[in-house]
Amino acid sequence: LTRALGAGAKRAITLITLIGGFAGTVSFPAAYALVGLAGWRGAVLTFGFVVAFAVVPLNWRGVRAAEQGREVQTHATSASAGEALRVLRKATFWLLAIAFSMTALEHGILLTHLLPLLDDRGFDGQTAILAAAMIGPMQVVGRIALITVGQRGSNLGISIVSYAALGIAAWSLLGARAIPVLLVVFVLFQGAGYGLTSIIRPVVTADYLGRANFGVISGFIALPFFTATAVAPTVAAFVWERGGYDRVIEVALYAAGVGLASLLVAALLNAKRSRGSSGGGS
Repeated sequence: LTRALGAGAKRAITLITLIGGFAGTVSFPAAYALVGLAGWRGAVLTFGFVVAFAVVPLNWRGVRAAEQGREVQTHATSASAGEALRVLRKATFWLLAIAFSMTALEHGILLTHLLPLLDDRGFDGQTAILAAAMIGPMQVVGRIALITVGQRGSNLGISIVSYAALGIAAWSLLGARAIPVLLVVFVLFQGAGYGLTSIIRPVVTADYLGRANFGVISGFIALPFFTATAVAPTVAAFVWERGGYDRVIEVALYAAGVGLASLLVAALLNAKRSRGSSGGGS
């Protein structure tokens, strides 16, 4: 969508992820029902069948429709792989890779350990499950807010709000044992803040690294992001064994801070480069 729709990609991605935000709300009860009917293997096979024979064809058809007559024709792809790989030499690329991977780490650390973490905070099981179930809808709330803002908000400004929301969420969870109402603050800010990341990642990548070779670049950016997603539960377990869940939450808070700092430095470098290009052109 970023490659095909150019400046209009943010709105398109927002609308798609608006629906996608309810995935967890639907999938958890669906998985529970399928396990009851066909066992866990039957549930896994059912989801695999849906992905292979429904998701893949729909995705292929949607991409084809988006590309027809759009800006995709104007963004050239390098003839050589070596030219595409030059992005790895740019400090901006690595700063964005760190920034985006920190959002995945923060979210993964807190969400995969949320039930035992909330038990440690003194919340009962039903409250913990409700909190976990509401994070998906809160992602939708964040995306609706982005639609309301529309073109009035800059991509950098929206990104800063996203990181700030994740930081507030972690801080709220840290104080939820003493002030239980802070759990509501956590659910709202964690959901809304992380809900924006699926929108800002591609558009900020295109803003700072260009749309030429966008598939290669976004693929490279995705590697540390999904690596952080994969290692987050293990990182949280490692920290918990040595410092308890207070320390786990602190690590999540630091991750949000490192992500924001990396993004701001990337924005500063991009602004300097833009000014240098303008000066050279004049």
